Amino acid sequence: MKKEKIDIDKLEKVNIFKVPEKYFEDLTLRIQTKVIQEKASSTYWYKTSKAYWTLCTSMFVLIIGFIWRWPIQEVKIENDPLTQFTTEEIIDYLAYENVSLFEIVDNMDINVIISELDNDYVDITDGITDDELEGLYSEYDLEVELL
Repeated sequence: MKKEKIDIDKLEKVNIFKVPEKYFEDLTLRIQTKVIQEKASSTYWYKTSKAYWTLCTSMFVLIIGFIWRWPIQEVKIENDPLTQFTTEEIIDYLAYENVSLFEIVDNMDINVIISELDNDYVDITDGITDDELEGLYSEYDLEVELL
C-alpha cells in the first residue's frame, strides 16, 4: 500500500459541526447557574463555620487561661500620707498621744469595719479579762450580763 499525500488546500471546506439555535446566546447564563448550583449544594454551614468556631473556642479558652493565671496585683495609693508609716509607728504614736481604742472605734465608719472584717468572726474580747470588761461597761454605762 502506497501512502498518498493529501493536499489540504484541495480539500472541500465543509462544516461538519452543528450548533443548536441560540446556543451561544444562553451559554453564559447556563454556565453561571450550574456554578451557583454546585456551590450551593457542596457548601454546608457546618463545614464553612467549623474553622470559625474552632478559632473562637480556642481564643475563649486562651483568654480565660490568661485571666485565671494572671497574678492579682494590689493597688497602692501613692498619695496616702499613712503609707509612709509602718503599723508599729502608728501604734506608738497613738499610745504616745493617749488615744484609746474606743476613741478610734467611735470615729470609724461601721461599714468600713464590717468590710475589713470580711464577714469573719473576730472575738474582740480575746485577751481581756471579765473584770476589765465590767470596768468598760460601767465606764460607758452599759448594762450587759457576762456569760
